[in-house]
This record gives sequence, structure tokens and C-alpha cells, in this order.
Amino acid sequence: MGGPSLTEIMQNRRKLHFLICQRLVTLSAAAALLLSAAELVSGAATAPEKQATTITGGTKAQRMLLREVVHAMGGTQIRGVRIESAGDGAYLDMQPAHLDRSRANVSIRVAWEAHVTAFSFAKRSRAHGLQSVAGLTVLGRLTSFRNMRGRVLPPFDRGRIVRPVSRALEGSGARLIEFNLFRPEDPALAVVVATPTPARFIEKQLGTIITTLNTVARRIDGFYVAVTDGARSVVLAYGRVDLPPGVLSTNLYVRPDLIGCAESLPVENEVAPDGAPPCPSG
Repeated sequence: MGGPSLTEIMQNRRKLHFLICQRLVTLSAAAALLLSAAELVSGAATAPEKQATTITGGTKAQRMLLREVVHAMGGTQIRGVRIESAGDGAYLDMQPAHLDRSRANVSIRVAWEAHVTAFSFAKRSRAHGLQSVAGLTVLGRLTSFRNMRGRVLPPFDRGRIVRPVSRALEGSGARLIEFNLFRPEDPALAVVVATPTPARFIEKQLGTIITTLNTVARRIDGFYVAVTDGARSVVLAYGRVDLPPGVLSTNLYVRPDLIGCAESLPVENEVAPDGAPPCPSG
């Protein structure tokens, strides 16, 4: 008798792929950090749900390219983007789904997603010979991209990004809510954890995680890290994006009563001004 037909071979491969996918879903969260296929796509705690982004303005080629970037981000909290042309290049006018500046914990994620999206679009535009991207506006703030030739990342190596952060998270005692390694162009990493004792976690464990993220930052465009409490409310959020040429953009939010817990964190922003309350116990 002859061997199996091409149709039978393809059916068996699909069945095997389905069984493998079922097995992957049952892995623990710690092991899943190292998976290359699933990448643990999940929503950010207490942030507005990601939704389709309306893209207007610009040329057809620009709109198609920007849609690819947004899709690679798994969607964003940006409701709409208008591509506007100016004398020095294109600008992205980005409108969040919920423009509420009083919710500083959420606006950190919005700003981070906007910068990563715009920066990735700028690099892709340059590679495709489209109009250069001069910057973006989001949450009432303008960011300019002065030179796209400033920073060159090492070759992509998932293990060198994921493994160090995974090890830092495993020993932290917090529960993993999100671990996304996005690749809209060069990689960007988002990490969200939950803990019933945020004061102690921020004071004792978070510094190690941020130090590790700062170490792998040379391999990525930026990272976002957030801590949520037992009610899934964001109590600390920190976003970092390395913009050209070597310009570091960082945003930080700490819930006011926990500022004293965060004063020694390895972040670029001033955390605890004079007179800040001490870190509460527990």
C-alpha cells in the first residue's frame, strides 16, 4: 500500500498543532513567560479595554502601515490617530479612548502605547521610503523625533529579554496579570502584576524587577510596568521609551499614600519630594 495522501498529512499536522496548543494553554504562568507563540496577550489592569483604532489623514500607504503597527500592539487604548503632514515631516495626533487626565494611573499606559506606536511607525516609514515622521501629540503633549538614526538595537533575542525578567518576577511573590512582548517594529515589553500588599511589594521587591527591565532596555524600544492591588486598581505605573537620538522618555505614577515606598526605585523620575508620607506598614 502507498503512503498517506497529502490531504491526510495536512489533516494530521493540524490535529497535532491543535493538541500542542491545548497543552501550551495548560502551562503555568511562570513557564508561559518563555513561550514564543502565545506571548500572554491580556488586558492591562483597570485600564480602558483595547479597541479598534480609527486612522485618518495621510496617504493610503501611511494608513496601511500604521494599521499594521497597531495590530502588532494587540490593539491600543488610542481611539483615533490622524496623520498630519507638516514642513518637517508627518505628525501623529493621537486621541485616547477616554481622555481623563485625572486618572494618572491609566494615562501612563496610554502615553506609553502612543509613544511605542508612533516610534515604530516612524521607523517603518523610513524603511519603506515614506515621509519621515517628526513626532506625535497625545494627552496634550508634543514629542518630537529629531533623528531616526540615533539608536540601533542588538539583533532580536527573545530569551535575553524574557528570561531575566521572568526570573525577577518568579521570586517576587506577586501574581502575574500581563506579560506581553510586542513587536510593532523593534520589541517593547509590558508587565503588570497584582499583590494584596502593594506597600511592601513596592518597597522590597519592585526595585529588582525594574533594575532587570533597565538592564534589558538596550534590547527593546521600551517597557511598561504596573503594580495593582487586591482590587486590581493600578497603584504604581512606570513607562519608559528610548527615543532617537538616545532621548529617554519616562512617565511615573504612584498612588499618593505609597510614594514613600517608591522613593528608592531605580526610575528616572523624582519619586518622593520633601515632606512625602512614609511607607505604610503591611
